[in-house]
Amino acid sequence: MVLARHDAVSQAFMLSHVEVSQALGSIPLTLTFPDGGLFRPADDAVFRAWVAQHKSLGLVYRLEKYKRGTLFALLATVLVALSYVYVVVPWLSATVALHIPTAVEQQLGEHTLALLERTELAPSTLSEALQNELQFSRDMEREADAWAIAEIQR
Repeated sequence: MVLARHDAVSQAFMLSHVEVSQALGSIPLTLTFPDGGLFRPADDAVFRAWVAQHKSLGLVYRLEKYKRGTLFALLATVLVALSYVYVVVPWLSATVALHIPTAVEQQLGEHTLALLERTELAPSTLSEALQNELQFSRDMEREADAWAIAEIQR
C-alpha cells in the first residue's frame, strides 16, 4: 500500500502491517499505519465493503450484526459462570481437601481460631454453671451419635 500525502511525500507500507479498526456499528473504520499515522476514508460504506472482501470481520462486528449470536454468547457466559460456581468450585474444593495433610489442617484451624478470637469472638456472658450444663449436653449428644453410628455399622 502506498500512502501519498499532499506535500508530495509518499511512503510505502505492507498491507499486512496496516491495522484496520474493528467495525463497531456506524463508527467509521480507521486505518492505523506502522508509523502511527491514522486514516479515515471519506466514504466509509465503500471502504467497509472493500474490507469485508479482503479481511475477515472481527468477532465484535459479527456479534453486533447477528443478534442471535449475541444472545448465544450471553447465554453461554451465564452457563459457564453457573457451571463454574456450582460444579467446578465444589469439585475442586473436595479434591483439594482430600489432599491437604492433617498437620496443615490443624495449623489452619489454629490460625483461624486465633483470628476469630482477635476480631469476632468475645468472652461468654453465660454463668459458669450454664456453660458446664451446655458442654455436658453437647458431649452427651456426641456420645449418642457415636453409639448410633456404631449400631448402624454392625
